[in-house]
Amino acid sequence: MCQACHERLSAKELDGVKRADGKPYPAGGDGVLLFPTGVPGPAFIITENYHVLREYNNSDAYAI
Repeated sequence: MCQACHERLSAKELDGVKRADGKPYPAGGDGVLLFPTGVPGPAFIITENYHVLREYNNSDAYAI
């Protein structure tokens, strides 16, 4: 489906990944970097809520 890696959200800033609004990431929490259309393409950091939303509606577009 996509390339993903599990890291702490705050570690993403160290890898050069920035939030669209420029704000810092939360201090804690795990996330997965999701490329829904493949690499290169837009990337999203998803959390466990993503999977809960996919149970309701099995669509990446809905869950993102």
